[in-house]
Amino acid sequence: MEFESAGKLIRLYGTEKGSPLIIMNTAGTESSAVFECVKKLTASPFTLASVSGIKWNDEMTPWPSPPVSSWDTPYSGLADKYLTQLEETIIPEMISRLGAEPEYIAAAGYSLGGLFALYALFRTDIFSRAASISGSLWYPGFADFAAANELKGSPSLIYFSLGGREAKKGSPV
Repeated sequence: MEFESAGKLIRLYGTEKGSPLIIMNTAGTESSAVFECVKKLTASPFTLASVSGIKWNDEMTPWPSPPVSSWDTPYSGLADKYLTQLEETIIPEMISRLGAEPEYIAAAGYSLGGLFALYALFRTDIFSRAASISGSLWYPGFADFAAANELKGSPSLIYFSLGGREAKKGSPV
């Protein structure tokens, strides 16, 4: 199932009523492959909601920051605005189209999307789980923010992974 909401393209995979809803923020078109891969790993039903059309350096970052490398662009820090769109428009439309409340809602993302998934847990209790895959937890000021703030709600699971090539990036950040 595919539709637009709040200027974003939403693709829903595995739409069994009442199954967990995993929201994956993406900059690419990998959502179908991710769904198929995860489906091979579990017999449990789930719905993967891919959200694309995201302004990556803007909507996945919690506050403005200059670029961290010469080839990068500035970060606008519009995560709160995007999170409001998710809570007030996008997720309710997903649930309406699915025809039932999900067992739980999880946020997932790679790189800045992984940063957003974790940041969202500090800002809202709508997500009871999160996956930060090679999350950009290096983001300027994020460690201090996480240390000074509490998570909203009580997430039952937070998954972190770090890619094998992260240490070879050569960036001091």
